[in-house]
Amino acid sequence: MSHIDITFNWRATMGNATALPADVVDYLDLVAGLAADDGFYQGFTANRHTCAADDPIVILDHARRQGLCSSVADYRLYDKALASVRQHRKPFFCDAEIERRMKEADGNCPMCGFVTVFHSGEDTQGYRTMMTHCQHNLGHRVKPEDVEAYLRRPSSWQGRTWPYGYMAGNKLTRSSGEPYADMDDVTGRTPCLGCLEMEADERIEAAFKALITTVSPDRFSKPGWGSPLSEYHCPEGGDECTACGTGPCNRSYMRVKRVMKELREGFGDSKEVRLNGAGLKLYIRGARASGFGHKVTSSMRVGGDQVNEYPGFQQYAHELFSRMGVPQSV
Repeated sequence: MSHIDITFNWRATMGNATALPADVVDYLDLVAGLAADDGFYQGFTANRHTCAADDPIVILDHARRQGLCSSVADYRLYDKALASVRQHRKPFFCDAEIERRMKEADGNCPMCGFVTVFHSGEDTQGYRTMMTHCQHNLGHRVKPEDVEAYLRRPSSWQGRTWPYGYMAGNKLTRSSGEPYADMDDVTGRTPCLGCLEMEADERIEAAFKALITTVSPDRFSKPGWGSPLSEYHCPEGGDECTACGTGPCNRSYMRVKRVMKELREGFGDSKEVRLNGAGLKLYIRGARASGFGHKVTSSMRVGGDQVNEYPGFQQYAHELFSRMGVPQSV
């Protein structure tokens, strides 16, 4: 393993890949292969996470960031894969997987393959400090004679699915690697900023879709005015709008996906969406992660110069956003 060429074994990282549907397994094989051959993968996507570099969540994050989805079928399969992985992925590595990774890493990072480098000299207290290290190591000082043992000790590393170190702000294991608490009681919620950013974007997308599907074309409208969501309601109606069952029709679904794509790729951190094709607008601030306190900020707000022409719509939308975990910006 190295920080340039790591072994991609998403099945071992997943822990129970056999529980996934066959089409999801094939999709993950495809995108994992693309990520492994992408020189931007480690620096552009994997470094945002404290998950292992071959974690299927990280690989799927790379797929969405690199624009690997273009059609309705692509996006539907991506959503299905993400939901399946979240449902079946184990919160922590088992002992056998930890042993495999430590053996393969041989002193490098067991989650991304990064080669940790120590300063050759010692500080005034006789310790060697790290010159370079990855996001899976806190950068400790180590006695010269303990460097090799330190690098090969599982408790020296940390990460979202690594059952050692600091997890969710609480130290779950002692320096020896012994757990303080029963690991079965731990939910697996850990401060991986990349995952928190993904989840915040997913809440924005889910709230936007919910707004479209819960507001019928004649709701909040008045004579002479169309629906407040006329740009996102299917103009044809019919079977296409109900074929998806649990979400908007393909036309509305793709419009939401395009908004989310522009939000990630656009300049700045916000997006202005014309809900009715005119002056009724949805202001979205995309998910942005901060390393201080492991916080992710995002927001959605309905406004614009026509917002008063749709009485009750703004209040309804903001209450819906709050219920779905998306705050309103001021």
